[in-house]
Amino acid sequence: MDYIIQKFAQGGMHYLPVDDVTAAPLLAGGNKRVVLRAKGVELHAALQRSKESGYYIALGAPSLKKLGAKEGDRLDAAISRDEDPYQFVMPEELLEVLRTDPEADTVFHALTPGNQRGLMHVVTSVKSPEKRVERALRIAERIKAGVTSPMKVLARK
Repeated sequence: MDYIIQKFAQGGMHYLPVDDVTAAPLLAGGNKRVVLRAKGVELHAALQRSKESGYYIALGAPSLKKLGAKEGDRLDAAISRDEDPYQFVMPEELLEVLRTDPEADTVFHALTPGNQRGLMHVVTSVKSPEKRVERALRIAERIKAGVTSPMKVLARK
């Protein structure tokens, strides 16, 4: 389906508007998580609603960069329900750390899905394999110590 990337008047966030007919089956059963596929890129996202714009998928700067797109660009995209158990791509580095640290694995899987996704994003937001491993190890250490917020997990003690 063809979409045009738009920008909210306030805040500068970009988004893809999604019509009600397309949104309805994606939202069935209280679901909000979707996968956007376009230009060979797969993005896990949330289908949101605003009073002014109806349904939309927010596109931050990193997502726009991956898509090689900007405001006003036409995007041939497919949107489907996110059936992944994490509703995000689990980084191999974090998966391996959790496999080798049962305590961290237990704590991680007891977190809310949003915190799980946030912690996965903390790992995937860096390109260097070494940094990704460092972050995965840091996450394991910090969640076992009770720090579960993705915003706080990298902070020094």
